[in-house]
Amino acid sequence: MTQVLPLDTSTPIVDDKGMPTEQFIKMWQKLIAQGNLAAGALMPQPAPVTIYTDFAGTILAGELPRTFSIKRYLYAVDVSSRTRWFISVKSGSISATITQLGAITITSAGAGGVLTIKSVRDSVTLQCDIPVNIAANTPPTTGVSGGGSSTTTTFGGISASTMASITADVSVVVGSGGIANLQATLSVRTARYLPVNGYGVYGIWRWWNGTAYVDVSTEVRTSPDASVTQEGLGDLGGAPYIYYMSPGSLNVTSSKSGLVAASTAKFQFFARNDVSTSIRAMTFTGTATATGA
Repeated sequence: MTQVLPLDTSTPIVDDKGMPTEQFIKMWQKLIAQGNLAAGALMPQPAPVTIYTDFAGTILAGELPRTFSIKRYLYAVDVSSRTRWFISVKSGSISATITQLGAITITSAGAGGVLTIKSVRDSVTLQCDIPVNIAANTPPTTGVSGGGSSTTTTFGGISASTMASITADVSVVVGSGGIANLQATLSVRTARYLPVNGYGVYGIWRWWNGTAYVDVSTEVRTSPDASVTQEGLGDLGGAPYIYYMSPGSLNVTSSKSGLVAASTAKFQFFARNDVSTSIRAMTFTGTATATGA
């Protein structure tokens, strides 16, 4: 019987010169020689999940339940709805379920942990771990003349056309001018898989008005977008490709005026997919800062 091997995602795909590595080429040659479906089986790793709490560690309203999706592909075809899905808790005290469409719902998170997701199709089992992190808001710092500054470097991910918060509260002490200046400088990334395309993201700052988070200004789009490109390896006797991901940039500068001097103002940064390019899992790194003035 031919042994079916899933794609080894730990194999380095390109070297420091951008050329296919020897390990990658040998892996593809082996998979093609076997003539099995494992070569095209792909389950992109979802972004880690971050659940936000207040200063005392109480999970904030609206954080749970948290629902997101995981996908499985056979080459470029989404076969998530024709796959058997399984979920288990690898560590921590998390309660979560998964539907047979790949929709994961976390209902409680305890102190965080790790979920293990398995998908089975064509006798090929793929598995990944999803960290579930708990992030507490930090108290605002007080600066000169009553103004303060607060920065976060912890961001959640998105995979939806509607705005979702990707930070905990960024709380700041307002200065004598009654203003909070806001700056988000983010690198936007996505997994390296089909389809080949550019993937836009919109971001916006929102202020807590005592009842809800409301827009500070208007949405800003990534420039450039994160993008996925491919390059063929036709000399391997088949049609494999190597895929490249170029990160996008999202820079949003806003200012909220009319605040009460010496009060504490709360802000969060929100983001969404540009539905015209695709709904796709996106992750963020960088800084989001509020400064009182």
